[in-house]
Amino acid sequence: MPPIQRSIAIVTTGNYASEVLTFDAPSVCKKGDRILLFIGGADIAGKQDPGPSTDEAWSEVLLVSGPNAGGTADMVALVCERTFDPNEPGLMSIELVNGPAAITWCAIVYRGVQDIVSPTEVNVTNSTNWPCPSISFVEYSGVLVGVAASDGTATNFTAPGAERFDSAGSSLVRLLVFDLAPEAAGATGVKTATSAAAKYGACGSLGLVASGLVGSKSLSGVSPVSGMLGLPTRGV
Repeated sequence: MPPIQRSIAIVTTGNYASEVLTFDAPSVCKKGDRILLFIGGADIAGKQDPGPSTDEAWSEVLLVSGPNAGGTADMVALVCERTFDPNEPGLMSIELVNGPAAITWCAIVYRGVQDIVSPTEVNVTNSTNWPCPSISFVEYSGVLVGVAASDGTATNFTAPGAERFDSAGSSLVRLLVFDLAPEAAGATGVKTATSAAAKYGACGSLGLVASGLVGSKSLSGVSPVSGMLGLPTRGV
C-alpha cells in the first residue's frame, strides 16, 4: 500500500476577521488530498465548540479543550478537514461560531489518506507535559498527528515527532502540530510533547489511515470520526 505523504504543504498565513478564516489552497494540492486545519483558540467561555457553522465542505474531526491560567475562560484546539476538489474555488474559508477572542492556526496537506480517527481529549493544567493519546494501528502505514494549544506565547514546545508547526500568531495562544509514522503495527503509546515552562491548555491526537477499513482491518480500539466512510457529517 502507498504510504501517506506528509506535509505536502503548510499554510500559515491568511485572514481572520469577523469569525471567518480564509486562505488560498496550496498550489501543489491534487484531487483527493486531505487539508487539515488546526486552530488554537483562546478565551472561549464554557468550552463552547467554535467549529464550522455554515461551510459544509469542512468537517470537525477533533475538539480538545482545557483551562487557561486565569480559570475564567478556556483554551481550545480544533481540527477540521476537507478533501481537496480542484473544481472548487481556490480561496477557502471557514466560519467559526462562539468565536474565540484570538486564534493561532495553520493548514497542512496530507496525501494518501483514506480515513481519519481520533481518541479523546486531554486537559493540561499548569504542567510542562502535553500527553497526546495513543492510537493502535493494525497496519504500520498510519500516521499519528498530535496537536496542543497552550495559553501564552513565550514558551516553545518540544515535540516527540516531526514538528510541523510551533508558533503563536496570537498573543493569547500558542499552537503545536507534530506527526510521526510508527515503525510497527500496534499501539503507538502516548506521545508527550513538553513545554519549557508550566502552561495550561489542551492536547489530542489524530490517526491518519492509508487504506483498509476503520475497525478490525486497519485500526483497533478507535471509532471513526463522523463524516468518514459515509457516516453523517456534523450538522451545520
